[in-house]
Amino acid sequence: MLNIMVAALWLFIDGTFASRPDTPPSRQLLVISALYQGMLFPVCYALMESKSEVAYRALFAFVKDLAPSLAPENIVTDYEAAFVPVIRDVFPSTIHQGCWFHFCQALHRHLGFLGLITFVKRNFNALTVIRMCYVLPLLPSNKMIFGLNAIEYVAHMNGILGELQPFLDYVRETWMVRIGTDLVSVHRSKHRTNNFSESSHKALQDRIGTIRPGVWDFVKAINFELIQAHLDVIRVQGAKPTRRNRRARWIRQDAKINKWLNQLDKGEKTVLEFLVSAQNIARKLQGVQLHLETQVSVEPTDYPVQLQAVDDPEDTVDDPSSVSSQDSQETQGSDDTQDGQDTQANDPGGRICS
Repeated sequence: MLNIMVAALWLFIDGTFASRPDTPPSRQLLVISALYQGMLFPVCYALMESKSEVAYRALFAFVKDLAPSLAPENIVTDYEAAFVPVIRDVFPSTIHQGCWFHFCQALHRHLGFLGLITFVKRNFNALTVIRMCYVLPLLPSNKMIFGLNAIEYVAHMNGILGELQPFLDYVRETWMVRIGTDLVSVHRSKHRTNNFSESSHKALQDRIGTIRPGVWDFVKAINFELIQAHLDVIRVQGAKPTRRNRRARWIRQDAKINKWLNQLDKGEKTVLEFLVSAQNIARKLQGVQLHLETQVSVEPTDYPVQLQAVDDPEDTVDDPSSVSSQDSQETQGSDDTQDGQDTQANDPGGRICS
């Protein structure tokens, strides 16, 4: 599988905990997966005794010894701090991108930590502000701070900044400043999450059949997954279809995002208007359990920035990723797609944050 790893333009790196064996002692099972011909293949399994920068440097030094020419165009990981300097040093020409799903998941957990779930459920404008935060990574990295400023403006003009200020401060301090917008932004990325890896983890866990298996059961399961991956490579190279095409709703979703981004680039939308349009795709994020539909019928108040509800079921997606683990084609949506309704924000003070 080394040849597949070297040939791949995208690598996805993610850790799992349930599948690691009971012995030897380990902190996680780290899996490196390669996207090749529209399919994801596990190419490296590593039992990690530590999640430190030193441990990751040792792992990637070993991988580079096996595959000296390895230089992927893109690597997608979660936001573990130890990854960042290692990937930067080992793969200096590679674009390191964080996972949008993990970003959304972290924001939702912090929303619960702050005790804001009930407030957001019962307040339409608060719900919209939270969704706008979730889609900040769709913006170019140099516009994300402007986007957060615009969101604070919306919260202020709708009289809910006091309640949401701790959450917005968390987004700013943790994600914009400490982690950094370059890593968080998934602007125009073909693959916005590493949910590919989550699917691979589930397949391995299903194969093992138990949490914290014995070491021999673990080794047998790993061998089976690698044999299956090798057979899939043969099928791909033989031009035999192995996965279904992308779902139409994901193609429509990408078309909408691209359309709004093009309007932003042309000055036809402000950053604020883009976020209000894009927040509708964050209604339901698989795995985040974002069940924040308003429990009380609250109509948008006639504030200077009016937030309008959009009831287009096609705007509701099951996954923030632009591709699923079973996608086989990287079909790009047309910017001319007009499916659904755009939501606009009316800013009387001019085109702020453009």
